[in-house]
Amino acid sequence: MGYQYMSEAISKQSVSEELNALIEVDFDAIAAYQAAIKRLDSDALKSKFREFLRDHERHVSQLSAAVIELGDEQSHRDWIVAKLKTME
Repeated sequence: MGYQYMSEAISKQSVSEELNALIEVDFDAIAAYQAAIKRLDSDALKSKFREFLRDHERHVSQLSAAVIELGDEQSHRDWIVAKLKTME
């Protein structure tokens, strides 16, 4: 799946950086939903929040694949590992 750029001025590196910023937002959302689920009493709300959490996990997966396709695999993997360590 190739990506087309609106302008030659947009580099793969800048696109990769923007995608990583979006991934970070999704990681923050995942952490927030995980914390909320632990505090909820309602099974119905927990189920809905888990659904939202899975959406954000899917976003991370898809955006990560795009970053890797742009050729930034190693630095992206290093960044993901570091981010996951901060979530522990």
